[in-house]
Amino acid sequence: PLDKEAAFSAKLIAFQSDHVALAAFLFPKIRTEVGANQTHNLAIPLLGHNISRTNGKDFAWGSSIGALYSPAGSTKYSEEGGCLLGTNFDPHKLRQTIQVMLCPSEQKAIDVDFETPRVMPKSIGRLNLTEAFKRIFLHAGEASALPGGISRMGCDDMVYRHLALMFYPSILGAVTAEPPPADKNRRRRQIDELCDLLICLLYTSPSPRDGLLSR
Repeated sequence: PLDKEAAFSAKLIAFQSDHVALAAFLFPKIRTEVGANQTHNLAIPLLGHNISRTNGKDFAWGSSIGALYSPAGSTKYSEEGGCLLGTNFDPHKLRQTIQVMLCPSEQKAIDVDFETPRVMPKSIGRLNLTEAFKRIFLHAGEASALPGGISRMGCDDMVYRHLALMFYPSILGAVTAEPPPADKNRRRRQIDELCDLLICLLYTSPSPRDGLLSR
């Protein structure tokens, strides 16, 4: 701890699925040193401001700036604290997710940099990714009560889709740039209505009186 006089205390909640790990940390300002990351990590700050030296380069990151990405094999020396969400992921699966999210005409070999540590944006357009990851984490907490619930409830898929927006934000432009053929407009509207309902169910906490579950 940076404050030598203060008693150290911390809280950790972690979830694991087949393809992704999620963790929430709450701790005072500390100094840490990591010799070499074993996985590709993303630290998403909810509270606090941090300074890290990763592979010899300094990064300022925090709740008002953005998340810190540290690739596998990178070294990290940090002064950090506050409240963080952390996730590690498989870059191969993330690349596949990006391909799935692209329009058919955009599905080609994509160039995604998984080797360079950097500060990732907290928002893409009007989408607040920090808030989205908070919702996913809460959803994972509820799903973890079921055997295999995190995977079965699609939490890992939600994580990868939001990571895809972070690492390849042009997905949003690609998705909206190519309108569907005229004969598919009606089906597209039906799918959109279903997606809107699913998002509502996933990102809210409905009570029985809401009627959302019955719908």
